[in-house]
Amino acid sequence: MEEAISEPVISISKIKQGENYNVYMKEYMKKHYHTNHDKVRKYRNSLNYKKKNNVSEDDCKKYGIHLYNVMKLKELLNEIPPELINDIMQLRE
Repeated sequence: MEEAISEPVISISKIKQGENYNVYMKEYMKKHYHTNHDKVRKYRNSLNYKKKNNVSEDDCKKYGIHLYNVMKLKELLNEIPPELINDIMQLRE
């Protein structure tokens, strides 16, 4: 007699563990974000920028979590005429 092939049974405990894990991670990331949201935001933006654009390792090490802001600033400085850059730098002082 041939035995019928039964499908694997998923235990309820594994499902609950998965749900609890998702809730736990959601709460953990929320808590992690609110401890220092500026640092977390800068880190996330830097990772996304590095992933989407060709950025050298030297720049990554040099600028760290400020990579996104520095690269955006470089792009903006390339668009602004040099005369205006001097005026902008004088406004900062």
